[in-house]
Amino acid sequence: MYTLIFLSLFACAGENTDDNNDNDDSFSENGADFGDGANSNESADTDQLWTEAIADHQFKYLYNASDYSEEFRYHFCADGTGSYAWSIYSGGSTGTGSQRGGDEGTWEIIESNEEAVNIRVVGETDGEGYLQIVVDTDGKFYIDEERHYREHLPC
Repeated sequence: MYTLIFLSLFACAGENTDDNNDNDDSFSENGADFGDGANSNESADTDQLWTEAIADHQFKYLYNASDYSEEFRYHFCADGTGSYAWSIYSGGSTGTGSQRGGDEGTWEIIESNEEAVNIRVVGETDGEGYLQIVVDTDGKFYIDEERHYREHLPC
């Protein structure tokens, strides 16, 4: 119940979404089954809260070490379109290199509860996949077991 309250607050909070701590979540290949027996009205309510929390927002993960860095960004538009982009850089005694990639496509919520949402994504290049976003009781978001920072970014 506490998480639902936090999700409600963060969904309606507008642009002040800079949350400053770290932790983890998981990626799902076919969507996790929350199996809590919630009725369809409860599911519709949490779907709406999650839609408000992620639509027109970007979720960003950054990792920096002395000779290595990663950046992942997921952008969910209110119209059901979205994109992701990633870049990796390494350098040091064994050599230097970088890679970049990304895709654009569509997204839809397939299942949700107070703590997590499963999203079906269909990329123009990468095809169909599933993503799970989890929010903890402090309002921090996790995607693919990594802490992501949410920022309001209208499409």
